[in-house]
Amino acid sequence: MKEILWNPCLEIGVDTIDEEHKRLVKIANAIVKIARDGGEKSQLVDAFSFLHEYALTHFDNEEAYMKKVRYKGYDDHHAEHLKLKKQVKDFQRDLYEAGGIPAQEIITFIKSWLLDHIIKTDMKLRGEASAGKPPA
Repeated sequence: MKEILWNPCLEIGVDTIDEEHKRLVKIANAIVKIARDGGEKSQLVDAFSFLHEYALTHFDNEEAYMKKVRYKGYDDHHAEHLKLKKQVKDFQRDLYEAGGIPAQEIITFIKSWLLDHIIKTDMKLRGEASAGKPPA
């Protein structure tokens, strides 16, 4: 997999969330580069730790926005965030405990974890942002 290129079609129309998504893409690209270049296990462990910490902050911010606009899909979206957090923690554990994880497995995980969530779930927020709902 080549580098993930940010595309304006991934924007949901909320500047802070879009900027955080751009940052997540940069983190994902760094992980993919480490995996593709055969980086040290410690580099991957550190990169996944950073991804996990940043994702926690991002999910909190995204959920605060959803509450602010009274997003009807909040419960399902929150449940997906919980699932994504668990997936990263499980992957971190597997990476830490394993002698190594094949680069393609890491790349596939990153792609599905990040892009699938933005495209399939976060895009549902686009309508809320464009509707200009007033804050709660």
